[in-house]
Amino acid sequence: MSWRTKDYDIEEATPEDAWERARDKLEDIRSERVRLVPAGLFVGRVVGGILCGLIAAGLITFAITMLLDREPGTEIIAIVVGVPGLLMLIPTYRLTNGARANTPWRALNLFYRQLAGGKYANARKLVVPSDFDHFPRFYPRVDKVRGFPLADPSLFEDPVHFQSYWKSLMRWPTSPYCIVRVFDLKTEEVAPDLMHCTFKLRLGVNTSLWALLIFVPPGLIFAVIVDAISRTNIHVQLSKNLVRVEDEWHVLNAAWQEPDDKIADWVSRR
Repeated sequence: MSWRTKDYDIEEATPEDAWERARDKLEDIRSERVRLVPAGLFVGRVVGGILCGLIAAGLITFAITMLLDREPGTEIIAIVVGVPGLLMLIPTYRLTNGARANTPWRALNLFYRQLAGGKYANARKLVVPSDFDHFPRFYPRVDKVRGFPLADPSLFEDPVHFQSYWKSLMRWPTSPYCIVRVFDLKTEEVAPDLMHCTFKLRLGVNTSLWALLIFVPPGLIFAVIVDAISRTNIHVQLSKNLVRVEDEWHVLNAAWQEPDDKIADWVSRR
């Protein structure tokens, strides 16, 4: 479904077109012509947090039992088991606390991590629905990225185009994985419902086939070393505009980085 009444010429889409479109989208949201729906909790992260918490609880409980036993050598066992248990509390907190896009940082992390994991339908939940229109998105030139989408330009009204676009950017090897980190986030509140964010995005892309090396001596250590050496690490500076959706923040433009992402003063440009 196309939300825009204007047809864009693929050969002549300019920054001015992008800024006008962004203003239209924001006006449609503010006038409630486009209904925004919170994405809610991301179940996968909640389940992961619960599993990490259960492992942490089990290890800590065992360590406490060893300490109370007061038998010779149990203190060492308690330390060996208890320290990993305490460390497991870190991913428990991060997974459960970051399961909803209720801050700009969590919104961006969730968006890119869903894309990195190939969960494109989940990623679309964090984008304003009026972004999925017929506006052309041309594939960006990013150093070290070796993929290429099904179509260029991509039209995000077609979920297949959206998937192909992001898969080519973040999941191009055979049996791929992608590790994502958003850091150095700076935010500027343009309006109560609009946040302009600048940040650094780090991607670690590789094939998970290296895991098969665990069956080759010396096993896991060899697999970890080969994976680390062959991984493609991509560091980029990006900016995004986020729109408030009740107590969440959603992406206004789901492409890599468009003209309306780079600045925020398009709101007042005419």
